[in-house]
Amino acid sequence: TKEYPNALTCYQQALTINEKHSKADGMAINLYNMGLTYEALGNQPAAQPLFKRAGHFAKSAFKPGDPLLERIASSVIPG
Repeated sequence: TKEYPNALTCYQQALTINEKHSKADGMAINLYNMGLTYEALGNQPAAQPLFKRAGHFAKSAFKPGDPLLERIASSVIPG
C-alpha cells in the first residue's frame, strides 16, 4: 500500500497529458487505474466517480465488445 499514493500521482500526470491531447482511450485507462487504486485502498466512494468517468471515455474510445471496454463497464455500479 506504500506505493499507491505514488501510483495515483503518476496516473494523474498521465491523465493530464491525455486530456491535453484529447486521447479518450488514455483518459479511460488512467481513470480506470485510479479507480482501481482507490478501491485497493478501501476508498470506494473515491473510486466510483472515476469508474463512471472512465466508462464515459471508454464508450467513445473502444468498439463494443472490446475486452477493456467490458472490464471498465463492469466496474461501474449502477445507481
